[in-house]
Amino acid sequence: MPHRSQDHPPLPSHQAVEAWFRLMRAQRSVLSAIDADLLAAGQPPLAVYDILYVLSQAHEGSLDPAEIGRRAMLAQADLVPVLDRLADEGFVLRDDPDAKGGGLRIAIAPAGRELRLKMWEVYEPSIERHLGARMSEVDANVLATLLAKLL
Repeated sequence: MPHRSQDHPPLPSHQAVEAWFRLMRAQRSVLSAIDADLLAAGQPPLAVYDILYVLSQAHEGSLDPAEIGRRAMLAQADLVPVLDRLADEGFVLRDDPDAKGGGLRIAIAPAGRELRLKMWEVYEPSIERHLGARMSEVDANVLATLLAKLL
């Protein structure tokens, strides 16, 4: 049993530590493999898909960069250069903050919607290859249920 005291929170069990390291290794492995598949197909990296997906699902029509980062789980330092590139290439649109008296807002452009769909043609089978093919549907449901406990 992990050591517990009044001054310190309980220590994780050996099983919890092992689960943590396996979760981190599995995440890195699968994400790297999917990113490699996208790049091999001439598509942008997975972070671009994540941003375009978040923007395509925004009921507000546009989001501020901080909200995009939160929803896409990307650090601001990683997000800003990608948003700049996507804007320069016409995949996202920037709302002029001075025109509306608010902060910067980003919306997906029609070209961004098309790019996201092209990327999905590679991404979807890549998910199957690197995750789905390695487990049964029952295992996938169990994994999804377990991971939901962490969210």
